[in-house]
Amino acid sequence: MIVRTFIPVYGAQLARLVIPVLVLPIVARRLEVDAFAALMSAQALAYLVMLAPEYGFATYGARAVAQARGDEGRLARAAREIVAAKLLLCLPAAVMGTLAALLLPTLGGDPALVALTVALGLALGLAPGWFFQGVGRAQVYAFLEIGALAAFLLLVFLVPYGPRDAALVLALQAGPLALAVVIGHWMTARRVGVVRPPWSAVAAHLRGGASLFVAKAASAAPGLGLVYLAGFLMAPQLVAVYAAAERVVMGSANVLWPVMQVVMPEIASRRVQDPDGAARVFRRGAGALVALGVALGGFLFLAADPIVRILFGAGYGEAAGVLRIAAFILPLVAVNAACNNGVLVVHGRDRQIMTIQVTTAILVFAGAALFAGGEDPARLAWVRLAAETFAAAAMVAASLAAVRAASPTYPRSAS
Repeated sequence: MIVRTFIPVYGAQLARLVIPVLVLPIVARRLEVDAFAALMSAQALAYLVMLAPEYGFATYGARAVAQARGDEGRLARAAREIVAAKLLLCLPAAVMGTLAALLLPTLGGDPALVALTVALGLALGLAPGWFFQGVGRAQVYAFLEIGALAAFLLLVFLVPYGPRDAALVLALQAGPLALAVVIGHWMTARRVGVVRPPWSAVAAHLRGGASLFVAKAASAAPGLGLVYLAGFLMAPQLVAVYAAAERVVMGSANVLWPVMQVVMPEIASRRVQDPDGAARVFRRGAGALVALGVALGGFLFLAADPIVRILFGAGYGEAAGVLRIAAFILPLVAVNAACNNGVLVVHGRDRQIMTIQVTTAILVFAGAALFAGGEDPARLAWVRLAAETFAAAAMVAASLAAVRAASPTYPRSAS
């Protein structure tokens, strides 16, 4: 079952890498540099807006549903309650996202960009992939995601837009994604029903997911947070240079996450009844993840110049130096993901995850304030690399502590 689930989920993640890569050469050449910087900043802020309705439920919700697989009534209640919690969080997400977009210099207060940034963030945050992962059918929503991304690529090719039309490009991305989210929720509702859950149950999930929400929000600081912050620290041209390199790294990181996202529910469901099997799943997943991170990082380091030239054109040559620094981030992201989803989440160490990610976020923003800015976007890349190094080391230490403290066979074998 893991293999059947893994292939389409990995296909969706590859689509998240390949399709933006195919879109970037078109968009970077059609839009003016200032408009391209606005688009990159808007997309980064949209992913930050996503964090509120997502609320860590990509992990918490998948785990809760996976643990209730044997009880259809319990599974349906958990799914309805989590969906209600996500909808409840949309209002504060929209308000805060609008304020953040209005303050961001690269957006220039453009009403269409502001509205579409918030809409894209809410659509991303409401995605029901966590439910399909929890019930062992992650491939279903993966196909919807692939369709939405393919539609975005097709629309970018077919729809004419001018050098200042960053908002239109953002609309072409948000529309198909919103449709995929609606279809996914319709499929979820057909299985679990539509019944208003009690407030106490919704509040319990909000409390339960709080630590993962803070951790997820803090984990966005090294990547998305720095792109957003760059809009305040640098001229639009330099924001575009840094965001171009960051987009390549973020796309590559999307290749890494499916490994542990797919195997985490299997580890959680097997841990008690089949600890040896859970240990084997962890070892294979973590080994594949780290090896892939090293390979991707090495490729980006060696091929930085042609990658930047092909994707963005000669005007973005400075991004190659930034990309070489950022390439070292990928092995660290792989280690972080293996420890996070493969050990700490399975052991319920949500607060430790939160502590590590919050500390990392503080280091990122402090480092950016002290060392970044000015005329050198590579400084932001160095700040992010230092923060990711700290996060990976802390995750390894916390995972080893969790393994030693646990009594089941799985964690001892997995170490």
